Amino acid sequence: MTFNTGNPVPSSDAKDLSDNAENLDSAVNTTVDTWIDRLGSTRSTLAGQLKKLGFEPPELYAGSIAFTVSDNTKTIDRNGIVYAPLPSEIPFTTTGTWSGDDEGKFFVVQGLTSDSTEIVLSANTVAELKTKDLQPGQTISTKGYHTEGDGGGAVYVIQASQAVDGYGDHALDNGNVAILQHGGVVNVKQYGAVGDYYLQDGNVNPAPTDDIEPIKAILAATSNEDLLFPKTSGYAIVGYAISEPIQISSYYTNLIGEGDEVEIVKTTNTAGVGSATNAKYGLVSYAVDAVIIKELVFDSTILGSSVKNLTIYSVQNSDYGIFAPIQSKIDDSDLTIVNCKTGYSSIDTFLSTLTRTWVRNDKTGSIPSTLAYEFQNGTSLTFLSCWAKNVVAGFDLGSVAYSSLHSCGCDKFTSYAYNGGASIGYYNCGFEEAELEDGGFVFGAGAREITISGGAGVSVSATGTSNIRLFNFNGTRANISNLRLPNFLTTGVYDLFDLQGDAKVTIENNLFPPPSEYNNFVTFDSSFGSLVERLGESERIYSLDSEIVQKGLNQYNQDSTFKFGERGAVGLPSEASIQLNPSSALYKNTVAVTNSAVNVLTYVDPGNNYVLSIYCKGVLNSFTDSAVVETEAMVVNSTQSVGASQVVIGNGAYTLTASWSGTTLQLTAGGGANSGAVEVTVCSRPSTGTPTFAWD
Repeated sequence: MTFNTGNPVPSSDAKDLSDNAENLDSAVNTTVDTWIDRLGSTRSTLAGQLKKLGFEPPELYAGSIAFTVSDNTKTIDRNGIVYAPLPSEIPFTTTGTWSGDDEGKFFVVQGLTSDSTEIVLSANTVAELKTKDLQPGQTISTKGYHTEGDGGGAVYVIQASQAVDGYGDHALDNGNVAILQHGGVVNVKQYGAVGDYYLQDGNVNPAPTDDIEPIKAILAATSNEDLLFPKTSGYAIVGYAISEPIQISSYYTNLIGEGDEVEIVKTTNTAGVGSATNAKYGLVSYAVDAVIIKELVFDSTILGSSVKNLTIYSVQNSDYGIFAPIQSKIDDSDLTIVNCKTGYSSIDTFLSTLTRTWVRNDKTGSIPSTLAYEFQNGTSLTFLSCWAKNVVAGFDLGSVAYSSLHSCGCDKFTSYAYNGGASIGYYNCGFEEAELEDGGFVFGAGAREITISGGAGVSVSATGTSNIRLFNFNGTRANISNLRLPNFLTTGVYDLFDLQGDAKVTIENNLFPPPSEYNNFVTFDSSFGSLVERLGESERIYSLDSEIVQKGLNQYNQDSTFKFGERGAVGLPSEASIQLNPSSALYKNTVAVTNSAVNVLTYVDPGNNYVLSIYCKGVLNSFTDSAVVETEAMVVNSTQSVGASQVVIGNGAYTLTASWSGTTLQLTAGGGANSGAVEVTVCSRPSTGTPTFAWD
């Protein structure tokens, strides 16, 4: 029953309250477009106003309601309030949990006043919004920024006159202002960015819009929020053109692309501006030609500001893709950095992770990067599935410590793939299409302590002719295992290991190319430490005679040139002569043998009535096999003799031949063996003379 008293507003008459209740029910719950209030005015119903705004009738809020990229007009009704999805949140599916979850994905499209169910107003564009005669407290939504449906639609609350930036917040013609509403994520198109570097057919726009000013306005107006670079409906690839670097200057400010094929494209070589003075590193200048610069906050570091799901592309070969001087708690992921001289550069990064980050200079007109990843200092840095391609050098870790690379790769490089760092682990990392120039290497020089486990190399060639090696270690402590190295496309140029400055390297269970494909297994300088090759339960050790290394019960002697031995490096000091009385005397030493006769010892004949017994046993090696072989020699009352060579285990063709040259015993490896380490045991029975010998 309707009373229609005609009483003016406000009214406390019970009849008017009854009419209001009936009218409100019609306004909210009918499907017709209009209703008549108690004073006879025609007003839009909820369904009618939604239709005007371009929204669909609401469905009751619940879990599992899907909002796809085309559902921006779909609405829900929760407790009598109608909500539409925020463009920056689509796509998503409701969870059914409103507080702290789904409420952040919607904005209100229905707002009740004290006397009506008037719904928020709408404008097609920001230009139209500015012409509206709106009053403080009102809410209005737009369907686009420059044009309807361009992805820049947003919700604004009207406030009294104040200063605004003209990008996110806008001055109205009537003097009031429209304040952009957002929470946690800012869509760059809501600040006027266009993203038209590429045309709809994928070709480059000859006159793209410069989006740097809207992006700068967001960074100036917000902090600790994400900047979303959305895709454009119907476009396979979207590019946001910028004429100067994007400079992030606050904590936890992330740049995020919406899915694949979203690019930030720097079209000039303009440098950044500003600087900071850090207590440790001094002046840090931002005047660098980069696409993205992460500034220092409070002259210290930038915390938690990451870049995700974006391609960073420089048309003019900028010096840096990302320049992040000092940063921590970074989680950069799903990046492609294209056509920059250095892809990602940092003075100091710690407690951070790079995931699926590629420096890939393979666009038309690209040049090889000078360096893909440059991290000069830092700790606890993790690279996960990162890649470099078409570069001079791949990963340079400088003085980074306690860090690791997992499933990373470096392809088509000319100088080096991996370099530097201390206490660095390489796990299942590899390289392909290397084209090494003079001085080039794969793993190398600046590293201090590293572990290489697993991984493989494919297709290695050389454009240079000298000083090319796979492993170039200077003072490095390295452990290399389960690494599969490729056959070389260019043979006779490489050395496998170049070990300098007391480098100590252990290798085990690796697959190396055949010896015919490289020059030297090891090259070294005068301070070289050792190279230990573990062979099951035994070890083959390469070293110089300047160092003593003991393995187990055995010490091994080397002479003045580089040698390798079995299970140990070098051992006993030389003595001019050793007396062989009494009979309990027993002397041992280990000598390196080759396939040429090697002097072992020389004795002094004391005359008659003595026996000198010499037992020789050791491991002989070739490049492909090894065996334990033994033999013996004797001197009985000045009569010399030698025993036959016997293979204890291993290659049955190998021989260890003992021979006498005057009073000098010589040993020779043969039968295909070309080197080895042999333990020589000398003993005698009492003599009336004074038998002596000296190790040669």
